[in-house]
Amino acid sequence: MKDLKIKVLGIGNGGQNMVDYLYLNNKCKNIDFVVINSDEKGLKQAKTRNKYVLSGEYYSDDNESLGCGGDPKVGKEYALKHINIIREIAGKPDVIFLIAGFGGGCGTGATPVIAEMFKEQGIKTIAIVTKPFAFESPSRLEIATSETQISISPKFPDRMERATEGIKKLQSYVEKYIVVDNQSLLDIFQPGTTLAESWNYVNRKVAEEFYRAINNL
Repeated sequence: MKDLKIKVLGIGNGGQNMVDYLYLNNKCKNIDFVVINSDEKGLKQAKTRNKYVLSGEYYSDDNESLGCGGDPKVGKEYALKHINIIREIAGKPDVIFLIAGFGGGCGTGATPVIAEMFKEQGIKTIAIVTKPFAFESPSRLEIATSETQISISPKFPDRMERATEGIKKLQSYVEKYIVVDNQSLLDIFQPGTTLAESWNYVNRKVAEEFYRAINNL
């Protein structure tokens, strides 16, 4: 373990939060942490020192990247646009960990693209991704009315569907992938757990899986 050069990339808002937790609680000296996010305002809040803006075509009035709008296709486009820089940021480690929350735009769309690039380079890549809580994926329906009928159809895939599809795309590009199902963590929540505390449970679970994976290398 001590001879391995390990790089960890946190991708998207979820990945940034999880890697921030790992960065602040790191137990090893030979791990390099980087966060990559299309939400520039959010990225500025990152605790991890090394960070990179996955910017695209949408900017705020302050000229900050506005992110992917929850669309994995946009996340994929942004990753392809920046893929050469991401390759340079990663360097030539022995092992790369990709950490992301799946269900949104940046993490779900960019992570498989980045994983494919590392596979082409022959770099051992392990992914740890989360699936959303049920409350993050409400049914979103489009209701059209007329004088004669009411029709209901899905407006767009919910976060759980996007996460599941993203994992399918990811798995062929990594040597190992670990999925943390956030909903399954509810069983260990203490009564009165707040929303902020629930994310801490997720961060701790991801950290647990991360160090287990390192120990198994």
